[in-house]
Amino acid sequence: MQKKFNNEEELAAYFQNYLESKGFDCYPEVVFDVFSGRPDIVAVKNNKIYVFECKMNFGLNVVTQTFRWFNRYKPSYGFPDYIYAVTPYKKSASR
Repeated sequence: MQKKFNNEEELAAYFQNYLESKGFDCYPEVVFDVFSGRPDIVAVKNNKIYVFECKMNFGLNVVTQTFRWFNRYKPSYGFPDYIYAVTPYKKSASR
């Protein structure tokens, strides 16, 4: 069965529940003093920090959001160990 999402908030909530079921500690919409914007989910597991950006479609918008972590990185602020873009799977006859 394929899950349908009406918006990014539903996708992020669903994915956060999935991460928590796999043992991650999740923090949605974290605000950083030294970084503009808020990642949809910051998760921690086994002393590793994960950042997840959720979008309804894969494209330039989500790539830009994930890339800004590299663009604004300053060593004294720390850095996530992993950065992911999360999009729902869409079965398409053209792909």
